[in-house]
Amino acid sequence: MNNNKEKIQPTKLYLNKNEYNKLFEVLSLNERRNDTEKSQKATELKEKLVRFASVLDKREQDTEERAIISLFPIEIKFLLNQLLDFVNYMPSKDYFEDLREETIQRKANKEV
Repeated sequence: MNNNKEKIQPTKLYLNKNEYNKLFEVLSLNERRNDTEKSQKATELKEKLVRFASVLDKREQDTEERAIISLFPIEIKFLLNQLLDFVNYMPSKDYFEDLREETIQRKANKEV
């Protein structure tokens, strides 16, 4: 019997600006639902997106900016559950720009 526990590595999820905004909007909508479990999970996932996502520096070969999010497989499962009801819903806010500002602040704090 192996006493060493294997760590599950987070999965890197890459989203373009439109995808990130749609995802954040779905979670925002689900926070306001009467379903307490779905609402609470949406809040937790939004907090993870803010904490564990960053805007990637755009490289020359990139056609658009992207965000990278580190999530464990169970968190991806929860995200998929959140998305099922809102596949075609359009966001009311540009959450990607908020993420850009958060990324800039994190980089500035590391340089100090």
